[in-house]
Amino acid sequence: MEQILQQILNKLDKLEAGQQKLEAEITSIKKDTELIPLIQQAVSEVNNEVAATSETIQRMDESLKAHEVTLDLLSRRSIDQEAALRKII
Repeated sequence: MEQILQQILNKLDKLEAGQQKLEAEITSIKKDTELIPLIQQAVSEVNNEVAATSETIQRMDESLKAHEVTLDLLSRRSIDQEAALRKII
């Protein structure tokens, strides 16, 4: 009978140790999950910044294309003016 009680106590000790381990893991998980809203907020802010930067880059690209057209037009005018000057001279 004493041996059976000892076995029961040993099993209870093992169960308590396992329970303490689980409680420690749960506490750790709770700490980790507390950060999730902050991480989500940071990701949202980064996404907004990326979208704004993308729009800025798109506007800059459109502006550069417009400048390229203007430069091409001015270059053609310059060539035409040089040709006209050569005819005069």
